[in-house]
Amino acid sequence: MASTINDTILAERNVPRALRMLRQRMDELAIAEGEEELERLESEYGLMANCFLSDMCDPKAARIYDRMLKRTYRLYNNVRLASVMRKRRTLAQAQNIATSRRIRQEAVLGELESFVQDVAMCSLQSGEMRETSLAKLYVNHQRYMEGLFNSLLVMGQWTEESAEAYKSLLLSPVIDHTDAQLIVSALTMALLVVFDVNKWLTLVAVYEQSDDVALRQRAIVGIVLTMPDEGVVRLFPNVGEALLRLSSSVQVRRELMEVQMQMLYCERTEVDSREIQTDIIPTFVKNSRLKNWRMESDGCEDSSIDEILGNDEADSNMAEIEEKMNRMMEMQRKGSDIYFGGFSHMKRFAFFSEISNWFAPFYADHPDVTNALKGENGPAIKRMVGRGPFCDSDKYSFVFAVASIFDRLPADAQEMLKGGNASLPENMTAETDTPAYMRRMYLQDLYRFFKLFPNHNDFRNPFGKMAKDGVADCLFIANASLAGSMAHEAVEIGRLLFRWRQYEAVRVLAESVVRTGAESADISLLLGNAYLRTGNYDASYELFSRVVAKNEKREQAMAGLAEAAFMLRRYDDVTAICNRLETVGCISKRLTIYMSLALINSGEVSEGMNRLYRLDYENDSDRNVKRAIAWGHMMNHKPDEAERIYDVLVADGSGVADDLLNCGYAKWLLHKNGEASRMFGRYTAAVEAGNISGCLAAAFAEDKNLLDKYGVGDFEKVIMRESVYKEK
Repeated sequence: MASTINDTILAERNVPRALRMLRQRMDELAIAEGEEELERLESEYGLMANCFLSDMCDPKAARIYDRMLKRTYRLYNNVRLASVMRKRRTLAQAQNIATSRRIRQEAVLGELESFVQDVAMCSLQSGEMRETSLAKLYVNHQRYMEGLFNSLLVMGQWTEESAEAYKSLLLSPVIDHTDAQLIVSALTMALLVVFDVNKWLTLVAVYEQSDDVALRQRAIVGIVLTMPDEGVVRLFPNVGEALLRLSSSVQVRRELMEVQMQMLYCERTEVDSREIQTDIIPTFVKNSRLKNWRMESDGCEDSSIDEILGNDEADSNMAEIEEKMNRMMEMQRKGSDIYFGGFSHMKRFAFFSEISNWFAPFYADHPDVTNALKGENGPAIKRMVGRGPFCDSDKYSFVFAVASIFDRLPADAQEMLKGGNASLPENMTAETDTPAYMRRMYLQDLYRFFKLFPNHNDFRNPFGKMAKDGVADCLFIANASLAGSMAHEAVEIGRLLFRWRQYEAVRVLAESVVRTGAESADISLLLGNAYLRTGNYDASYELFSRVVAKNEKREQAMAGLAEAAFMLRRYDDVTAICNRLETVGCISKRLTIYMSLALINSGEVSEGMNRLYRLDYENDSDRNVKRAIAWGHMMNHKPDEAERIYDVLVADGSGVADDLLNCGYAKWLLHKNGEASRMFGRYTAAVEAGNISGCLAAAFAEDKNLLDKYGVGDFEKVIMRESVYKEK
């Protein structure tokens, strides 16, 4: 496959070829931006090449070439931006807005400082004059910030001077903090279109130097969402130095780990929303007669007979509500976006047609909010918004939604709202002044944008999936520049992913740490178990063997080694390892099952079955034990007893696919060939086999030992496979 311009610059570091490719690209697309810089680079490279061919030795040649490579990369990104601006509607609109507002970058700091001063001066006025002046001031400023956001979105590559100017601006104590936050969001979104070293380093400087907690949290989110790849780090040493500096601090590493966890919880938003909609909300609806005692009247006439006389069912209902409420609290505490499902339907207001409003910190003086809160209902709605633990985007939605229906609410509901009696339970509110809370709310703003903004595909989605393996693209901790120094934090993240059964993500993360040379016993255990769950048994066996040899985390590694050995049908190894674990009292029920099956498959059926009978006595309802016993019966020439167990396992549809396969075996070995064929058909459907005959051929080959015990011939396997195929 032909190299891209990006690869030619970052991987091959080939200036002349990259310049030729850029010339071709610019000519094809008729892009004039950067023409002068391209000509300068072509001329400078030509001069360098001529000197080289003339045998002239320049001791500074390497540094000059390196600078040319960096300039070529900047030019490439400017050309790329010019190209995508023609194709992506959001960026074309941003360019039009930026042009029409005539934003002068050198005047931005003065404009923002003047706004703060003007607000202070207006506040000295009195009465209606003050309100009118402030309203006009905020309208004009909102229009300016909208233009600034859009101009930053489509601004080309920054020089170091531009970066220094914006760093000073963002760290200035005399500009409004909401303006600074919106600018940081604009830089983040711009980086999600085309990477810019100086914009990214500006975010790093804001995070490291700002005293504004909310601003720092927006900056660190921007840093990780737009993390540069290895090629950029190699080309720009100051980027690598910044990453090293960040990951050298224990406190920063902790915060980076928290950001990673919160982003992963964002990834689970839809899963959590389904749980809330299908499990938690129905419980509240079902028990809606159990009122919020803070909203009841003092009298007892509205109380139910259950509440007056006592009723076990009522107590049970209340306990169920408390359980679901606690579940929502726990989800919220860990970082789940519990309000997405409700607020996702409230993003059709005209307010959200302007991209900058998706990232605007909520403030009551926003002109659109001021208009929505005119009249006597405004204060009540404002109080409700202040009490709700919602992200800024949802606060705006809430204002517009409630304002639009307030007058149509029942009179008693309006009175309750106006009186300030409506609020979420106290234990559902959050510590709004903590960095973790601010960061989570901002991530939820971003998640809503990338899920609900009509043209969100105009930007790289940091919450998407990498096409090559389906792993979350937000797994920034796997970045090569972070993985080595954050190996300890990677273990914590890996354990979370493992609990969610995201084994491919665990593999990607653990392998990234191993590649840096920071492998530890904990990382090896994570990686070995990820290999197990993804079917890479050879790699798992080899990895666990190395850990056991080092005598680190010995029992856990031996347990993994036993499981890998079982999957590889190395039954003697399984028995030996499990015997050692049993001697030290560290054998689990799962390994006991594996050991028993290993004994059975090795011909020691009696000993293996005795172990399983003992387990079954101690765990009567364990389906895995039942499965093992059924397999033992087949290996012990008792297919009729195996059939009885398998029939129960597959009867309710809750079994695993292998139950259907093994049930088919039991019936086949009892010469119930028609029933066996139908059971194999259910098995191929369960595993979604495209090639039915090939799927069964592979299964029969794996279980050759069993079929040989009963003298099943090759021709019978062919007939059975074809009969299943024919039925389908």
